[in-house]
Amino acid sequence: MRFETSNRPWISVVELLARDQGTDGLRLPGEVRASIPWSGIARVAAGSEIDAVRIYARDFWAFQTEDPHQTWWVTSESGELDFTGEVERRYLSKPLPLLHEWPDPEFSIRTFVVWPECDRGNPMYVNVKRHWWSWSCKLGYFAAPRTAP
Repeated sequence: MRFETSNRPWISVVELLARDQGTDGLRLPGEVRASIPWSGIARVAAGSEIDAVRIYARDFWAFQTEDPHQTWWVTSESGELDFTGEVERRYLSKPLPLLHEWPDPEFSIRTFVVWPECDRGNPMYVNVKRHWWSWSCKLGYFAAPRTAP
């Protein structure tokens, strides 16, 4: 299994439902619904989580803004294609490869960056061991190489 030993902070993931989203961007939960406009998104990845213990699988879209310590997962319930269609229209320039062709097949959480194009095909996360003596792993942000605008 591939791990990275690192001192970089673990990231926080907030899960949102596709039915709560609008065409203007991601809507965040709360008393007053704040939102992240599409223009505020720095990286987009298709994602899949497989939990063999609970025999559970789900797909999601992962979004990162300029804050590398926070990402947003939008999950879709059956029959909710509007949000996925909007993401594909905005960010997907080529079809996604099959799941077993993604770059991180050994992990239960797999991601495939679809945008920006210079990061396409990289995973959005790596498993990070906080210290070399620690066996516990947490999701870490993968800073893919970026090209100058």
